[in-house]
Amino acid sequence: MTQNKPENAANENAETTIDMPERTGCVRALLITVIVLGILLVGGLAVVVGTIIKRVTDDSPSPRPETINGKISISEPGFENIINVPEGAALMATEINDRKIILHLRDAEGDFLLLVNMKTGQEIGRVRLKTQKN
Repeated sequence: MTQNKPENAANENAETTIDMPERTGCVRALLITVIVLGILLVGGLAVVVGTIIKRVTDDSPSPRPETINGKISISEPGFENIINVPEGAALMATEINDRKIILHLRDAEGDFLLLVNMKTGQEIGRVRLKTQKN
């Protein structure tokens, strides 16, 4: 049984050299960019894992969310705000949109609308409805 050997492989112990082209500036810049991005990726992962561990092990109560005026948002649990309405006023209807709550109330003087800010729960204003004779 014979092996087929290439013609230039007569000396098996001879070192072969391969001519590699020299690295150009673009290849070096690409290599540096890949290394820097790899370091940033590992660092970012460490920050995310550290933050998760800190939040899981933290026993302190979370801060209460506040609005610009220092009031708790109406959508948060524990929110309480008092709005004065005339005694004996009855709630006839409500309408809610993304900015305000409109309460249609009726008292001894007639109907009126009470406008409440949706985010803070503060009274924006009142609109008194009066009948007009033709």
